[in-house]
Amino acid sequence: MAIMDYVTPNVTKINFEDNFFVTTELDKGLGMYRKGTNNEVISYIEARGGIVKNSVTKTTNYLIYREGEEESAKYKKAIELIQGQNTPIVVLPLNLFLIVCRGEGVMEFGSYRTEKGKKPAPIQWNVLCREDGKALLLSSYGLVCKPYHKKSQDVTWETCTLRQWLNEDFYNAAFSEEEKARIVKTKIHTDENPDYHTPGGNDTEDHVFLLSATEAERYLLEYERRIKKTPAAFAQDSFSGWQADWWLRSPGCDPTCADHVSGKGEIPKGGYYVNTKWNSVCPAIWVTL
Repeated sequence: MAIMDYVTPNVTKINFEDNFFVTTELDKGLGMYRKGTNNEVISYIEARGGIVKNSVTKTTNYLIYREGEEESAKYKKAIELIQGQNTPIVVLPLNLFLIVCRGEGVMEFGSYRTEKGKKPAPIQWNVLCREDGKALLLSSYGLVCKPYHKKSQDVTWETCTLRQWLNEDFYNAAFSEEEKARIVKTKIHTDENPDYHTPGGNDTEDHVFLLSATEAERYLLEYERRIKKTPAAFAQDSFSGWQADWWLRSPGCDPTCADHVSGKGEIPKGGYYVNTKWNSVCPAIWVTL
């Protein structure tokens, strides 16, 4: 097996129970990851039955490294064992590890332009849950940066321009006719804001939608909600960095605001003004399996 087979999205599931994990200095240099990430990752692994060790050996099953640490001693040792002794160590960059850990794995479905000037690429989705022959998918990345609504005014999920864009422009651009046949048109209910009692608006029926604050909290732990932008989305908004603030469909503190997930994975409930342009869009869909 080639080295790159260990560091590409071919890995769709991690087996934690009784397997040995090593992490590099995930906090070092921080960048898009905040202080404490290393301890959070270790706790996450151990809570699922994994065993965390300090050094890479022949018994190591997984190495989790921070992007840019390819010159670290642990990374080099893992590659040396893979190359020289055909040791089956799975080497995962932290961002991919976080993606694979969300929900119930990842899958590719549809395609969209993820890098400016390049052809559409397969969209990677987190499988949040499976039920009744269907799966709830959430984009693994912030695909674009767009306002929730083009104008600063009172809106709900039903009336916002982002809902229209997702179910028309994005839906038609991202999915083939065969893929559209697998997307389930879903009745969407949006609760009121629990802190400010801002109404959620009327129920809708959508092919593509955003998660609500309740769904984001139900399906994803706080650090699992930290999502990166695609290069195309980063090109639209580089000011806020690679780590994405991403829209939820839930209302914010008043009808001119919509809720969101912060770059730290928090859901502040107050939200941003609906015409804010730098928030990312992470579409969600239900598909038949």
